Amino acid sequence: MIISSSQQKDKFLDLNVLLISLIIFISKWIISLIIFDDKNLLDKIIFEFSDLYYFGLILNFSEFNLIPNYLEDLKANDVLPTPIGSILFHSLLFKFFNISSFFILEFVFLYIFLILLVKILRICFIDYNYGVLFSLVIFLLPYILGNFTVFNYNLDIIGNFFSFRVPRPLVTSCYFLWGVYLGLKYFLNDKFTYKDSLYVGIVLSLLLSSYYYSFVLLSILFGILIIKKILSEKNYIRINYKKFLFSFSILLIFSIPFFIIYFYSNTDSLTKIGLINLNFETKLTLIKYLFKKILSWYFILSFILIFLFQELLKKFSKTNSKTITFLYLLYISSILSPFIFISLSSSVSETYHFLNWIIIIWFFVMIVYFGIISNILIKNIFAKKEIFLKNLNIFISSILIIVFLFFHYQILDDKSNKHLRTDYINLQNFIDDNYDDLNNLLSFSIKAQLIWLFKNKSNFLSIDSSLTSLTYNQLEYSFIKNLKFLNITSEDFEKIISNKKRSWRYDNKYVKYFSWYRYQANSLITFNRSKDFTLDELKHIKNSRPTLTQQIMIPRNEIKRLVNLYKNYSLDNNFIKPDLIVLDENSEISQYSNINSNNYCKIEMFKFLNVYVLIKDKNICK
Repeated sequence: MIISSSQQKDKFLDLNVLLISLIIFISKWIISLIIFDDKNLLDKIIFEFSDLYYFGLILNFSEFNLIPNYLEDLKANDVLPTPIGSILFHSLLFKFFNISSFFILEFVFLYIFLILLVKILRICFIDYNYGVLFSLVIFLLPYILGNFTVFNYNLDIIGNFFSFRVPRPLVTSCYFLWGVYLGLKYFLNDKFTYKDSLYVGIVLSLLLSSYYYSFVLLSILFGILIIKKILSEKNYIRINYKKFLFSFSILLIFSIPFFIIYFYSNTDSLTKIGLINLNFETKLTLIKYLFKKILSWYFILSFILIFLFQELLKKFSKTNSKTITFLYLLYISSILSPFIFISLSSSVSETYHFLNWIIIIWFFVMIVYFGIISNILIKNIFAKKEIFLKNLNIFISSILIIVFLFFHYQILDDKSNKHLRTDYINLQNFIDDNYDDLNNLLSFSIKAQLIWLFKNKSNFLSIDSSLTSLTYNQLEYSFIKNLKFLNITSEDFEKIISNKKRSWRYDNKYVKYFSWYRYQANSLITFNRSKDFTLDELKHIKNSRPTLTQQIMIPRNEIKRLVNLYKNYSLDNNFIKPDLIVLDENSEISQYSNINSNNYCKIEMFKFLNVYVLIKDKNICK
């Protein structure tokens, strides 16, 4: 590497890792420029950053707006549930660097992720150069395994360990690795300072307010480590209890904003994010399902494999025995976390993340184990060939970066829709050119809504339910009112909200638009425990796993209720006409709409968007 490993030890600023991060970051965006040949940063955010639904939260929190109100005729009164720990840095930097902040933080968190991996691998007695190499292997893992399916598990879930998706896992993975690093230090060292205790409290509070699955996993891990310390040292509690109390106090203090936000959120907003209450029956169903999973032959095989690897490594590397045990305990903690949380908690959301993390941690631990054993073997084979080994690591690291860039190019090229991107650039330009004339927007597209927000405009006729704390009644009213304005018939409205099977699950983007996970349906839960579905739908629900949160199905009586609301609703004279209407051309809403040409003109420069503007000045239509 550029600088010798001895100069890098115990330093957070590592020039080698910094250079690698810079090469990956710059090359990644050069590829984007080559494929799309545009320098519009907002367009790149809309199309190349994942999890767009978080961006509205980031913009709101940058203004410390916890109760965003976007609709003139409907007012939100409750705090919007916000994972503040994961968006904190993006919101702060957005205040100073605007859109550029997203690119800056992508580079920063890539570097943090890689340097934390290198530090963890170094503690595991892996040579520095080899540690840098293996950190790249772990970084590349989601791209290599993403297209494979093993035992009905799509391995693209490995991308939840690290990817450039904002803010999860781009940010949350760094919090998690920081926690693993602190846990490893705690387990290996007899002295654990108040400074370390402070860091543990901070990292756990960040995870609690960002991604509670990792918080639960690390809390269980620290609990196991503390128990092991107590069993090995008679007076351990008496000597260290002040540090434990200090760390726990920091956790509580830094978590206060998180508790306040969720305390002042309404029930509708919490169920929108998939939160369900757990009674004895639902707990039993989930725990039975989890036991069934971990007692499957492929899980038992993977457990045996990691156990045997652990025992084998302890014989090969007796000086590294505690590190090997720590990694094994990390895996055990991932298995225990869903059982313990479900048993103790009164509610849960998106349970499948717990299972995903068992798989992710298995791969992580096995790669580190492989790194330890291969590091021992290579040191013995190339004992007197340090320069050769160093150059070989540089060569392989370069190959891994090239492999990443190849995968990234393929992903971008496969997903490229240059005409659609051009449409959204044209939409931005149209808004800029007519900024003072366009004051409110009607669109059901998250991309169009985010462009509007990034243009410092906040007046909408309709808003995605994930961006507001409006109640379900208010969201339904808004959705119905705007579809009435578009002259959609009752029959077509029913088609729009009907249950639709998409590949392996039922889903409906418009139902999610005004309710998100309210109508999740699986073998554990349906809306109000209803069984008012067709026979085929009931059969599908019964066969759906209880962790399938993202399946959306509305009971027939609910569809009937919504259709009746729609039939009985009439627009009044006070309805505020939108200055700008943006609809996806191939969407059902666009197909069923009948926009009054006396009031609106269609802007013809778009190919995949139907864009209409209110006729105030006929020049705007040209």
